[in-house]
Amino acid sequence: YGWRVAFLLGAVCLPFGIWMRRTLPETVPHGERAGADVESSNHVALARRHFRVIVLALMILASGTISTYVTQYMTTYAKNTLHVPPSLAFTVSLVSNGLQIIGAVLGGWLADRLGRKPIMIWPQLVVLVLTYPAFLWIVRDPGAGSLLFGFGLLSFIGSLPFTAFSAAFTEALPQNIRGGVFATIYAVAIATFGGTAQLVVTWLLHVTGDPLAPSWYLLLAAAVGIVAMSLMPETAPVRVGDT
Repeated sequence: YGWRVAFLLGAVCLPFGIWMRRTLPETVPHGERAGADVESSNHVALARRHFRVIVLALMILASGTISTYVTQYMTTYAKNTLHVPPSLAFTVSLVSNGLQIIGAVLGGWLADRLGRKPIMIWPQLVVLVLTYPAFLWIVRDPGAGSLLFGFGLLSFIGSLPFTAFSAAFTEALPQNIRGGVFATIYAVAIATFGGTAQLVVTWLLHVTGDPLAPSWYLLLAAAVGIVAMSLMPETAPVRVGDT
């Protein structure tokens, strides 16, 4: 019954989320809410006006989603491909997820002080450089040290850019359509790339027989993310009403 604890915690968080959303101040001026222009409410016009930023955001979300879902697959990968004990495989997943939370919070804090783009690009470059060596070490010496340090380091550094991205993307859009556009692009990225990430990794492992196959998929995702991040506008600091 241990796995049900997570669902119970989620149920406890729901009332808090509802309360928080109801009590947050509205940032869109009343006149803008009441008289939003026709073009901003038209999806075709919206796509035309913000098409570039939306495409870049989709690329970045695809990169982050693939990274996250491949990381979640590492429990199965460690147990079935590297043949480590299940207890170690689950410990690696727990540690990696915990470090992702810390990295996301730290990334947001740094983005407020150093700007959005530096915190998006530099950690992503580090991930691009470290992914293959980390996997090579893990595959050649699949022990507790390599698994915990290798996957933990990639998870921590890889989570730094995406809080900064969330701020940059929302700040790059007009206030009255931020929520809807972000939610739509996020859902598309999760469904398309998150829903297929573990299937793709399993297929790559089966077809190539190479235990390093997940690293190539992560490298491709990281490269796509870097290109898109470098083309995103710098939006920090942003004053309410400027975008």
